[in-house]
Amino acid sequence: MLDEPERMAELDPTGMTGLIERYPEQVAEALQLPLPDLSALDGVTIKKVLFLGMGGSGAGGELAVQLLDEAGTAVGRVVHDYDAPTWVDGETLIIATSFSGGTEETLAALATCREQAAGWVAIASGGALAKSAERDGAPFIRVPGGPHPRAAYGYLTVPLLRLLAELALLDKQQVEESLRIAVDACRQVQMKNGTNVHKDDNPTKQLVEHLAGRQVLIVADTPYAAVAERIRCQINENGKTVAFTRILPEANHNDTVAWAAGPRYTDWACLWVGPFTRNPALRARGTFVRGLLEQRGMAVFDLDVTVGDPLAHRLALIYLGDWVSLYLAFQNGEDPGDVSVIPQLKEEAAGTGFIQDIKRKLGIS
Repeated sequence: MLDEPERMAELDPTGMTGLIERYPEQVAEALQLPLPDLSALDGVTIKKVLFLGMGGSGAGGELAVQLLDEAGTAVGRVVHDYDAPTWVDGETLIIATSFSGGTEETLAALATCREQAAGWVAIASGGALAKSAERDGAPFIRVPGGPHPRAAYGYLTVPLLRLLAELALLDKQQVEESLRIAVDACRQVQMKNGTNVHKDDNPTKQLVEHLAGRQVLIVADTPYAAVAERIRCQINENGKTVAFTRILPEANHNDTVAWAAGPRYTDWACLWVGPFTRNPALRARGTFVRGLLEQRGMAVFDLDVTVGDPLAHRLALIYLGDWVSLYLAFQNGEDPGDVSVIPQLKEEAAGTGFIQDIKRKLGIS
């Protein structure tokens, strides 16, 4: 199957394969997207950053929070919900991201907190979020549109990181250099794992044959939690496969007990994502957990890439996860682009009139 391009094309009417193939160029293009005038934030002390976003539109915020933690310049939090926290104040910057510009949860959360914040920034291809930014005079980053928010990770995440660097919340020179390295690293991932590489020479195609038909457990160290979560979402949506994420060392205090006591996990597979070398204790914990999972019958597979720069490493590893999710869909005989159940769900919510109320609160009805 994975070396049958005609069969894969039949399963992919919306062109998810092409979108994933273009990811390295998407990152390169996103480096050139214009950033908005941020003069409205001059003189503002930003101690907290609230990222609003759902699904593929919210994934970049998870990575940004980890980078802010490491930089120590501001506290970040991601909200994937209708309601924003009540601590939003004059030292809080809100960054609302919606690929379509019409995500109701993001718009609702924005409506509850934007007036209390120091300011807010919109990232979207258009829609109600863009209109709201225009009405409020808020900075707006316009990204190219397309059929799948989850296939626009580069367009949505790279400008977000550049924005934080422009505001001196991340090191600007380091971010720009890391993103340039990421472009080359992602091209290397594609060269080794793309559709034109035969299964005999393609480690991701080989991996997916072991994942198909199994539930997938994704284990990562805390600095790679955002990477693991993005891969989980891609396996769910593209691969049409149930996947779970567990992060060490927290999982050692709860999940490990279940893994040791439960039944044999022969219908599960585990992706061991990224390094587990942060300190000697973490390395020992990882070795123990991996051995335990294997003893319980779970097949464990490494998922990693060799990239020296920490941010570029994360972005390249996320891209490798995209290929895993794509091939998993094909191996399962599924369309990687199909999310037809989500519009059905949205239609149910639309009948409540809730989104119309939110637009009125944003002054864009």
